[in-house]
Amino acid sequence: MVYTAGRDGNMGRVWWGSALLLAVACKQGTAPEIGELTIGPTELAFGVVGVGSSASLDITLDNGDATDVALLSVTLTDGDSDVFDIDKHDVSTVTAGTSAVVTVTFWPEDEQSYSGQLQIRTDHEDLGNVSVSLTGRGGPSDADEDGDGYSLADGDCDDGNADIHPGADEICDGRDSNCDGVTPSDEEDTDGDRYRVCQGDCDDNNNTRYPGAPELCDGLDNDCDGSANENDDLDSDGYSICDGDCDDNEGRSYPNNPETCDGVDNDCDGSADNIDADGDGHSVCSATGDCDDNDPNAYPITVSPTGSATGAGTDADPVDSIATALTMLDTTCRLVSLLPGTYSDVSESWSSGTVTIGGQTGDPDDVILEASAYSRHFTVTGGSVVLRELTLTGGDSAEDGGAVRVTNGAIELNRIVAHDNVSALDGGAVAVLSGNLTMRRGCRFENNQAGEDGGAIQVDAATLTDNGSIYVSNRAPAGQGGALSVNGGAATVEGGEFRSNTADEGGAVAILNTGDFLVQRNRIFSNSATADGGGFSFRDVNDLAGTVRNNRVQDNTAGGMGGGAAFVGYNGALQFVNNTLTGNDAVGEGAIAVAVAGSGAGIAVASNVLENNDGPSGIYVAPTATSIVLYNTVYLQNSGNPFEFGGNPVDPSNVDRNPQLVAVSDNQNPDDDDLHLQGSSPEIDSGVPQATFNDLDGSVNDRGWTGGPGAQ
Repeated sequence: MVYTAGRDGNMGRVWWGSALLLAVACKQGTAPEIGELTIGPTELAFGVVGVGSSASLDITLDNGDATDVALLSVTLTDGDSDVFDIDKHDVSTVTAGTSAVVTVTFWPEDEQSYSGQLQIRTDHEDLGNVSVSLTGRGGPSDADEDGDGYSLADGDCDDGNADIHPGADEICDGRDSNCDGVTPSDEEDTDGDRYRVCQGDCDDNNNTRYPGAPELCDGLDNDCDGSANENDDLDSDGYSICDGDCDDNEGRSYPNNPETCDGVDNDCDGSADNIDADGDGHSVCSATGDCDDNDPNAYPITVSPTGSATGAGTDADPVDSIATALTMLDTTCRLVSLLPGTYSDVSESWSSGTVTIGGQTGDPDDVILEASAYSRHFTVTGGSVVLRELTLTGGDSAEDGGAVRVTNGAIELNRIVAHDNVSALDGGAVAVLSGNLTMRRGCRFENNQAGEDGGAIQVDAATLTDNGSIYVSNRAPAGQGGALSVNGGAATVEGGEFRSNTADEGGAVAILNTGDFLVQRNRIFSNSATADGGGFSFRDVNDLAGTVRNNRVQDNTAGGMGGGAAFVGYNGALQFVNNTLTGNDAVGEGAIAVAVAGSGAGIAVASNVLENNDGPSGIYVAPTATSIVLYNTVYLQNSGNPFEFGGNPVDPSNVDRNPQLVAVSDNQNPDDDDLHLQGSSPEIDSGVPQATFNDLDGSVNDRGWTGGPGAQ
């Protein structure tokens, strides 16, 4: 239908068919009848259009009048604007004698019928508003979404699965793969056991029967292998599942088999490793264990931050504090076992007997002990205490020992981490006075500080055994020993690492007033002292049995003498042999400086290798000293002065030559260096030619840290 109106007001002539042809012809250039405005068609039928596709139809406005006509609006008055899109192509005026087009696009969203209506308004005084009806239907999409060559319009019944389309082979998946409207009966899972008949389910009405099902004692073929093999003994332990075997694939599990600590339910009682012969609630297989499984009154005490003050101290019912656990110890089992977590306000004292306090997991990061305010964690005034697999932090003491203080007692630290503890006096983390300190399995001390000596540890008139500890960024800015200070007593320190520690004297290690010590195979890296001894300082050490050997001393600095090692005080006696020193810096004399005020006749500096050190001299010996300085090699000393012996002659066994180390850099990163001797090095078999200094293979002593009886 087409609406036509003239300016003479004659309204109402409605043309069918021929009027539409006239509108099209006018659009192609045939002028409309003078004095008329024609709008049509007034019904747009889009037919069936596939979902996801579109179709467009035009409505033409022919202005045969001699006057311009304003196109005021084209509005969808009924229907969904997402389905019927109207575009008047930005036309606002239909000039006299021309045509304009309004395009309607049909976008079906679902397979259903749609209808709508739009209204066209002009300023033509007689035509008024024209309504156009819109109809269409969404049909199957002709898009091939899954790329299988078929669209929904082609009969694809699942266009999201390329395995499903007309003509496809049936797959054993419970679906109509070929889109014929039928799912094969052998693809059903009637009993819901997740197996279909086409997958080998031998009884789709019994959910205990499917391929791989455990055999039950029901006389049926449960696993669909063709036989009811429920009496088979698959693990050859003498029991089938019908005989009570709880795991016929595990030969260690069968009825009445003795339980062992192997993570397996050996006796088929429903629990693994539940060995508790005395019924005290502690299995010998648990992380805590049981000291005596024949004594119900001998067992460790388990602690948890979430435990109870009235707990039994078992793994299942732990107590809530170390203090409570210490009161519950029996005379046989002296173990407090800490479950993972953070323990606050720890401040315990021990004066007699023995006790072990340790983390249950074996990882010190799992058990954190925080000290009470302005206090240390442990004060030991007698007896023997073992701390293992714990982290001690936050200790703050006005006395010696920020985290631990021992007086006339013994303490063992086993894989302990101590960080950020502070002492106003000696021993930022640990102070031992007249007692014994043993450290095992690589303890770590980091960022502890002492107001006086021993940024991490102070040992005074005590015995120290330290195997493999790591000291990082500890401080004794006003005292001696940035990491470790030993004053009197005896000490063995081996296999450790001292890195980035600072002190006034002895950036890493300070040894005072003792000669009974062995310091060997350590890495002394990047430590500093404001005064003497960037790495080591030895003050008034008076026993030739004291030995420092086979250490790597690298990139340490001293504001005074001895960038790597300084011997100070009045006299001294010790052996500083078979060490390698590189990259050390001293404002005063010497990467090694013997600066005692007296003769220092007992000091022996021998078979050391020095390369690329900075300062006025490589090895310095005070003019009054008569120390033994033999068989040392100095190379590339920054000052060009390898030896300064206060004007005294230098023994010819001391040489300035290239030791031919494998790799030495000057970048202040000791990890880049390899201080082994090359195979052609002149330092091989050129050290002290005495049998007591021979290498481990019996050959003459090699100079440097890889030679001598202490090398590995």
